[in-house]
Amino acid sequence: MSTLHGREAWRPIPVVIITAKDLTAAQRERLDGWVIRILQKGAYGQEICWRRCARWWPPRSAAGRGKHMTKILLVEDNEMNRDMLSRRLQKQGYEVVIAVDGEEGVAKAQTEAPALILMDMSLPGVDGWEATRRLKAAARTQKIPIIALTAHAMTDDREKAMAAGCDDFDTKPVELPRLLSKIQALLGRSAVP
Repeated sequence: MSTLHGREAWRPIPVVIITAKDLTAAQRERLDGWVIRILQKGAYGQEICWRRCARWWPPRSAAGRGKHMTKILLVEDNEMNRDMLSRRLQKQGYEVVIAVDGEEGVAKAQTEAPALILMDMSLPGVDGWEATRRLKAAARTQKIPIIALTAHAMTDDREKAMAAGCDDFDTKPVELPRLLSKIQALLGRSAVP
């Protein structure tokens, strides 16, 4: 699965696992975010399995309805955090562009023009604080909403992120429903002229 999702072009492809094995709760949890459905062999005939799989392709967010996926830039150096969060966001219908440090994040914000940026603040080299300051100082990127992501949950960490130019703040480990509500709130606000 990590090889499949290691290629950015393949990440939006929905994965359905069809298995005869009874998966434990721990095995299912490890697959969370990697697959959209796990089907038990024998519970359905082959024809029903194929019809169910056809429902998920093309991905609903990329279906030929003329809609494009909202692009989010995720700037995160920790591979496990990056993979888990990007898969969960893609599952929600977002296109996710990845940067592994602040320097790359600033460059990708310029070239990819994301609708929103999720910025880890503890990055190697150019950290999230400095990358945010650079993005908010540049005319081309200053209006892109930025949510700070950090394991530091103190009040002064939030204030420091906001002073650097972040539009919101969220703590790690990420609670997806909470983060999604912040993303949706900022995307709704940035859509207003």
